[in-house]
Amino acid sequence: MFSGKLNTGKALESIRAKYGFKRAADGRVYVRAANGTYFAVRLDMEVPGGLLLRNTSSGEVFALQTQALQQVDLTSDQVVILVLGDGEWENAMSPITVEDEDGATKTLTLKENEFRNVVGLISMTDQGQEGEEDK
Repeated sequence: MFSGKLNTGKALESIRAKYGFKRAADGRVYVRAANGTYFAVRLDMEVPGGLLLRNTSSGEVFALQTQALQQVDLTSDQVVILVLGDGEWENAMSPITVEDEDGATKTLTLKENEFRNVVGLISMTDQGQEGEEDK
């Protein structure tokens, strides 16, 4: 994807923008949806190839299961481009849902710090779905 070395941070930012993502100063990945909303991206540490995405505006959390890779290295721009660069992630992601006090199903909402500290959510929702199928 990249030939040679990028000599400036600006050139690197330009490549990232072309593929719809950016990095925070600490290296965290943020991917841009078609409507301009950014989603924070992190690994689900319990599911191989599982990613968690958090809408930075609403705090809603979504899951994305990659088919291309079982180990996703978000520190590599090439991997981020491979997994998220085509924009199909928007159609492929699914909300992580929970029941509120009234029993209504809603999308899980987390504060930024909660999102950073969670180990995994995808396996928890998969188990819940399996339990529903058994009924």
